[in-house]
Amino acid sequence: MTVSEPSGYGPEDYRFPELYVEGGESSKCVWVDEARGRYLRRPCEGCVKLCLIPYEEAWMKVVDPLRAEIVRRAAVVIPWEDYRALYLRPGVKVKLVEARGVDVSHVGFEGERVRERSVLAYILTGKGETRTLRAGEKGIVALILTDFSVAPPRYTYTLIPEEDAVWLEPGQ
Repeated sequence: MTVSEPSGYGPEDYRFPELYVEGGESSKCVWVDEARGRYLRRPCEGCVKLCLIPYEEAWMKVVDPLRAEIVRRAAVVIPWEDYRALYLRPGVKVKLVEARGVDVSHVGFEGERVRERSVLAYILTGKGETRTLRAGEKGIVALILTDFSVAPPRYTYTLIPEEDAVWLEPGQ
């Protein structure tokens, strides 16, 4: 008897955003050509070098949760956005929305444009109730950061204002 993969599923179903940060230390880097609005996978003159880091390291490296702002250049390469990158620049104010419960079912993902009443997640509480987590304001989901140091884990949606969103196209 042969075991086969379930139909309809493949490697492309397991794609995750990648976070590249200025000053990161990794062998996998991208170079941002701000003037042309693109990122490259090879060095280029006058470009900003960003290197891959784990999402869990984004606190304090990319987002200052106390000031609620971006503190370092970063790019979130999003597979379901045709590998375009959301470019995060220092000084941009963000809205942080926390999701924490026995189980968190994410509805909003990186790159998604949200409105005040947009659902980001459904949360199962310790009492067995389901709560709806809404964005609270307009913006674009830039990052979903996870804190595994607490139980249950805390998920923080980082929303940036649409007017501060800079999209980078993948370049050759």
